[in-house]
Amino acid sequence: MQFWVSPKDLEPETGISRWTWRDKRLRGELKERLHWVRFSATKILYNLPLIKDGLLFGFDSREHRIACERFLASLASNQKTRK
Repeated sequence: MQFWVSPKDLEPETGISRWTWRDKRLRGELKERLHWVRFSATKILYNLPLIKDGLLFGFDSREHRIACERFLASLASNQKTRK
């Protein structure tokens, strides 16, 4: 499974139109750098595993917040460096 996907690729994975995802993003229902990133001035990519988790449990649920915390903890920028 791909991790970051375009709106065009997100649509068949979720069954929700890319325009609905755009509206959710613009309304602030999806968090930048967590659910979506701006790859360039004209390209947005969505975090497919977290989007699917949000659809399954609800974007405001405790379970989804835990998944988001685990995702953030797994990023290389949050790993301890050895000295």
